[in-house]
Amino acid sequence: MRRLMLGKLVLLSACVLSACAECEREGCDALTRLAPERGAGVAGVVAQQSDVVSDGCAECPLASATLEVWTLEAPFERRSEVPALVAARPPDLTRDISGSYDQALSTGWYLLCVRPNCIEINVHEDETLTVNVKRRDGPTGFFVGRHSSPSLEEDLGFEVGY
Repeated sequence: MRRLMLGKLVLLSACVLSACAECEREGCDALTRLAPERGAGVAGVVAQQSDVVSDGCAECPLASATLEVWTLEAPFERRSEVPALVAARPPDLTRDISGSYDQALSTGWYLLCVRPNCIEINVHEDETLTVNVKRRDGPTGFFVGRHSSPSLEEDLGFEVGY
């Protein structure tokens, strides 16, 4: 009898542990990895982090987003200018992205948005800039990096609204 109860306890523990092990974290796990080098442009992944924690896990699968890009003549002198640009003219590029993506761009400065947030980026000749996107209930996070400096850190950029 005691063996049977111990067996059921082990089985129950295995079921609980396997439920935690199946927590979808692929998207957030990918946020800190560099995109493959593909020439001048941006590339990365999109993840959606849940604000619900269940069994010790906040799910974070690969996801979808709308990428908006404005070509800039130079970087902004003041971040307060960004919302006015976004309101004044449509993006030069709008693209629905899902999971992983890559987008060729000429060298130069850009405003890249996944609303409600944007970041300024500088694309160098023949270099893929990694821009991983973390969507969540709140500000969009961008994990930006170059192959010459393989660490990526989250940048919330600046909010422009929806």
